[in-house]
Amino acid sequence: MCRDVNRCFQPPRTLAKNKVLTSIPIGDTVSGHQIIFHPAPPVKLFVLTHSTGRIYVAGDNLEAAIDWYCTSGKVQRRQRYKYFEADEGRAQFQLTTRGRDTAFRQVGAALLALQVHDLAADEPAEVPLPGEEVGGLFLQLYVRAFSGWVQLTQEGGKLTATIVHTGPRAQPKLRQLLTCLTQLGFVSASRTRNQHRARR
Repeated sequence: MCRDVNRCFQPPRTLAKNKVLTSIPIGDTVSGHQIIFHPAPPVKLFVLTHSTGRIYVAGDNLEAAIDWYCTSGKVQRRQRYKYFEADEGRAQFQLTTRGRDTAFRQVGAALLALQVHDLAADEPAEVPLPGEEVGGLFLQLYVRAFSGWVQLTQEGGKLTATIVHTGPRAQPKLRQLLTCLTQLGFVSASRTRNQHRARR
């Protein structure tokens, strides 16, 4: 049964209220929306929104529903490209050049030259909402070998490299990235915070 039926007191014509009450949730998104299914023909998957309870037809199968969710722009920002991140065993850490004069384009060129990535993007996956400001330089490299990515951003005079990976840090392509960033003057973000506390 749909967990969020209390928000469905006025469902749109895409799915009748009695069918919402007997629907089966098959997935939750990171934004709190639900992908739901009702076996009555015609067989469709629907997205039940978290905040409004509005229902959208998402497709005939799970692949179509995910594609609609990521590209329609109805319930979240449209995705320019698709990628997958495993939840199990995922880790994230940051390196920064705080206090160092390192050029964004120099670092980006060095990372691209490693050729460890499967996809490179110079803008975020999410399409900005109308009127939303998007600032700063951006580069994101997706690496299938460690099921993750490295994201390079600049805010003010500071460069930050955020790395998400699955599995140990000893993986060859991840080691290549870390070695490259270290040679370019990046240090652990937690280390810079500790140095700042020590100076205070």
